Amino acid sequence: MINQSKDISWEEFNSAKEARLINLTQPGGRDKDFFYELIHETRDKQSVEIIESYCGVIESYEYDHGHLTKEQYLDHPYRVASLLLEQFPDIHDDYIKLALCHNIAEVSDITGIMKQELGIHIIGYVKKLTVNRDMQWDLEYKKSFYREIGKERITRLVKIYDKLDNMFVLSENPDKEIKIKYLEEITKNLLPFVIKDVHELQQTFETIIKFNYELIKKNS
Repeated sequence: MINQSKDISWEEFNSAKEARLINLTQPGGRDKDFFYELIHETRDKQSVEIIESYCGVIESYEYDHGHLTKEQYLDHPYRVASLLLEQFPDIHDDYIKLALCHNIAEVSDITGIMKQELGIHIIGYVKKLTVNRDMQWDLEYKKSFYREIGKERITRLVKIYDKLDNMFVLSENPDKEIKIKYLEEITKNLLPFVIKDVHELQQTFETIIKFNYELIKKNS
């Protein structure tokens, strides 16, 4: 993971990037192992039992995420939950639960049973965090999308760490225009959340954004 109390260097950025790329090409599970170690280090027994049970439910579902196996796909939510937990070790269990299933609507059909098992309120947050892919680059839609996310701390924080994790592998997207739009979106819509809720991460976000622009320029 990264040290959220200081800025990030090129070496740290590249190391984090390579670790994520390895997870996309090899069997998953390493990020799950790290997450489990983290909850045992930071949470009380009751919380650990609740979260481990929640993980078991999430892993019982089937996901459709292209060429990725279920284990490889789940590495991302486990990393998002770990990043959140590293910064906020005492945070409410609901934040961790949401981090673990924040993009489930994009890879699985939300059933009635799933709502019961994951929690209706958690699924409500998931829906707020799930972008309409047909409108994802519409500026007015995105303005409304982030306005809804910004209403509650739980959705703001999960979106912050979701985007943070994604930025380490953004350079692998072959579409230059999409990469630029992605970085512009983060700068305009997400950085205000970072400044509001995790100001320690502001410099790290700005540096990673800069690194990504430099990679775009280098690869153009």
